[in-house]
Amino acid sequence: MKKSLFVLGIAMALLFSGCASSGKSNIRSAKADLDKFTGDWQIIYAEKGGIAQSITNATIHIENQKNSKLDFTGFLGVNDFNGSCVAEADGSITDKNFGLTKKMGPRPAMEAENIIFEVFANMTEAKVGSEDGFAVVTFTSEETNSSVKFRKIALAGTKWNLSLIKDDEVLSSSYIEFVDEKNASANTGVNSLQMGYAYDAKKGTLTFEPGPMTLMAGDETSTAVELAFLSAVGESAKYQIKGDKLLVCNKAGDALLTFTKEILK
Repeated sequence: MKKSLFVLGIAMALLFSGCASSGKSNIRSAKADLDKFTGDWQIIYAEKGGIAQSITNATIHIENQKNSKLDFTGFLGVNDFNGSCVAEADGSITDKNFGLTKKMGPRPAMEAENIIFEVFANMTEAKVGSEDGFAVVTFTSEETNSSVKFRKIALAGTKWNLSLIKDDEVLSSSYIEFVDEKNASANTGVNSLQMGYAYDAKKGTLTFEPGPMTLMAGDETSTAVELAFLSAVGESAKYQIKGDKLLVCNKAGDALLTFTKEILK
């Protein structure tokens, strides 16, 4: 069953952004610069007062909108996150407006989440770089003397195990593995399936092109899961990454399948 979410209002934004500085940054209003920030990112480091902090399983999605505006959505470990800011030509960051849903979680996760949120709400610097062959983006707040670093997420080379069909938990061996940039393999819980896929992180789109599948028979429960799996793959149009979850969605944005990321060794 879906849980109700309560969005923090203006008071939350004022609490964290009322004294924000407009300091310089490597982010610029030029489209080529802003496009470097677009896509899916997963947190890999947080720092406050020069001291490394514990991190949550936070992920964000950034889109480059018109008028030098970046839109943010994501999951900061406990709560869903959204907001926006404007990059000025001189490198200053203005019109910061960020919010969180209002759910409670374990204290360490809440504390880590607060550090991340404070950085965005009081952002004074944002820059994209590269580490170990991966694109990374770093956001810094002079106001809170803190920074957070995220690594670019790519689907290729990742494996995700099925955990939900719509809102219903399932116990199944179903999974999707994105073998490379174009090909995926899957297990429906009964059969193995080869697929082509295409996704666009900027637009949040994901589509599959089913290929060869084995023709094994399963029990009633497993077959029901397989049929739901195949139907969802056929309807797939969008996706979201929230922490360690991959949501495969239809055109309306409704989650059809939810997968949990498997750490590949």
